[in-house]
Amino acid sequence: MSLTTDIYNAFAPLVTTFAAGLSPALPVAYPNLNFDPPSEGMWLDFRTFWNGNENYGMSDSGPSIERGFFRIIVNAPAGSGQSAAQAVAELIATAFPKGTTFNVARTDRAPEITGPIQDDPWLMIPVTIYWRATR
Repeated sequence: MSLTTDIYNAFAPLVTTFAAGLSPALPVAYPNLNFDPPSEGMWLDFRTFWNGNENYGMSDSGPSIERGFFRIIVNAPAGSGQSAAQAVAELIATAFPKGTTFNVARTDRAPEITGPIQDDPWLMIPVTIYWRATR
């Protein structure tokens, strides 16, 4: 397969395991798969972003550094407060610290929690996990 596919296929199961280990377990929306958000309670939205590459050396045939990031967005019902969603975002950041490896990639900095974003009927708190790999 391709490098980016291998990286996605290595990281997505980590998200599944993380979400299943929460109490209560949270459903996860994955790219290009059918998903109906729950009518009540929180859920996670997993998104992928391939972010280009740069040469690792001067040679045209030499290796390059591939970069990208995953964004896991905590979604909570509007009006339910921010604290529970913020706590889940913190758990995500703790679960995927700088140095986490999956396939040939590794996270190269600490996860970033941003937001919150109010988009009725949801409050969203994104957690961005940056990675890099040598191609």
